[in-house]
Amino acid sequence: MRLFPPKGMAPNSGNPKEISAGYLVPTLVFLCALGHFLLFRQAVVQTPAQLYPWDAAWYRDLIENGYQFDGNLFRNQNVAFMPLYAVIVRAFKAIFKINETYLAMMVVSSLLTYGTSLLFF
Repeated sequence: MRLFPPKGMAPNSGNPKEISAGYLVPTLVFLCALGHFLLFRQAVVQTPAQLYPWDAAWYRDLIENGYQFDGNLFRNQNVAFMPLYAVIVRAFKAIFKINETYLAMMVVSSLLTYGTSLLFF
């Protein structure tokens, strides 16, 4: 089983062994990350603010309260952030009836990362 395609050959060129190997590495990484989260989720649930110290706090505000702009150009406001991630998390929260925004953000981020790794690997 080959994990990487030979030089000059496109990945997932149709060989079933290469196709399955292309999904193996991202899937293992995702499962390890998921296992790590499930193992330490109690600590995460007790202190969720540690998960979003930078831009994630702005996205959380955007998800919970929507865009807010009071006209003051000299104050930091959440209008600088793109809406796609916030829309996806809001839809995920509504579909699965999740109350905790940080939990929905973590799950959506993990699933999007996994999908992207499958797409590019």
